[in-house]
Amino acid sequence: MEIKPYDKFLGELETGEALTKMFPNRREYERFVSTARQVCIQEGLLIPNESEPYYRSLMKAISQIASVGLLPGKIHQHVDLHVEKGQVVCRPQYQGLIELCMRSEKLVTVFADVIYSGDTFEDMGPLSEPLHKRALENRGKRIGAYAVAVFKEGVTVCEITNEDEIKKVKGIAKTQNIWEGPFGDEMAKKVPLKRLMKRLPKPDGWAELVDWDNEDYDLQANTGTKARQIQAIINEAQ
Repeated sequence: MEIKPYDKFLGELETGEALTKMFPNRREYERFVSTARQVCIQEGLLIPNESEPYYRSLMKAISQIASVGLLPGKIHQHVDLHVEKGQVVCRPQYQGLIELCMRSEKLVTVFADVIYSGDTFEDMGPLSEPLHKRALENRGKRIGAYAVAVFKEGVTVCEITNEDEIKKVKGIAKTQNIWEGPFGDEMAKKVPLKRLMKRLPKPDGWAELVDWDNEDYDLQANTGTKARQIQAIINEAQ
């Protein structure tokens, strides 16, 4: 009797040798598999009659996330799984980037936030944390985002991007709705965070996450000076 792609996928997820080898011990492997299974159920990715190519793409995406030691799904906000043209692909979230950054023994903290017109905000320079006080109500419209990292030796580094820069990145995103929905601010935070990474120790897995993130953009959508500016904004950390 032929095994359905759905059942084959579940079997590989539970007992796959290649996936098992990515973890230092059985406990970590079982924790990851449990999380991956839960995410697939909650986000509607387990479809009984889907094709084998679909489930191969789902297993590939899960394996990619495991290879860099992160967790899938919107709950953990490390790497999101989404379907594009019938294939499951990875979309790194800003929390996943921060999780990788914090693996460096040289850093105390890394964080990112968005700025609204009703907030109090003062740029204190590239080597200081900005002064940012959020308005409790009537925050107005988003005007930018920033990312900050603090080294154990006491050095602080900061990157700030205005809304025009964020819109340039959004303009070449293949999936526009993620930028306009409830996760729009989370996407905006990634713009300064990726630029900040150029000035931080690059952890294992960073290059892979940048590659996955770049797949979500049409880098050939524009030509000339504008294209070079957008490419620089997205890829400056590479």
